Amino acid sequence: MPTGTLLIIDDEARLRQLLAQVLELEGYTVLQAPDAHRGIELLQQHATDILLVLSDVKLPDGNGVELLPRYKATTMGPRFRRNQPISRTCQKAGLRLSESYRKNGIPH
Repeated sequence: MPTGTLLIIDDEARLRQLLAQVLELEGYTVLQAPDAHRGIELLQQHATDILLVLSDVKLPDGNGVELLPRYKATTMGPRFRRNQPISRTCQKAGLRLSESYRKNGIPH
């Protein structure tokens, strides 16, 4: 079973929570943030643990694509355990989670 800490940044609470639930069922620890500001706070607090940042492109207070460069430019805090976590951005489209839902008994 996979292990590690992931960070999901998305202003759509239901999508963020559902994705977190699926990833937790797969064995990951998942941190959640509703906006870029809180996402950067969580990065500062957990930088040495986070393996992956999954962020929406359009956030109420920023841009998911610019999140990690913004964090790296503004922080004097902890550095990432590895060179940097992988960052992926998702726009409101085609997340195909049906198979994971069925596998883990999540109603959809």
